Amino acid sequence: MAHGHYAAADFYRYSELMDKYSNFEALQAEQTEGRDFHVQVAMREDSAVAVIAPHGGAIEPGTSELVVAIAGEELSFAIFEGAMAAQNRDLHITSTNITGLVIQG
Repeated sequence: MAHGHYAAADFYRYSELMDKYSNFEALQAEQTEGRDFHVQVAMREDSAVAVIAPHGGAIEPGTSELVVAIAGEELSFAIFEGAMAAQNRDLHITSTNITGLVIQG
């Protein structure tokens, strides 16, 4: 590994160490949907593609808006949004560990 460059695997290991919750079930056991987080879904009938933002809202600001803009009126989308007054980073779950989040539209 070159100085200053990290492999993707190193990044994911670091992210996992920084996550408060190991998966969505653990997050859901301590946080309340509608107060601490929101799941926003638009299932478009003729869409074979879904644009997904697992770190939307105040977790990674701007992500939700990008997904809605990319999806437009044609593509389906799903957004997990942090909505707490502070500490939304606590809601971050490494993407490869997001299990248990069922998206229904």
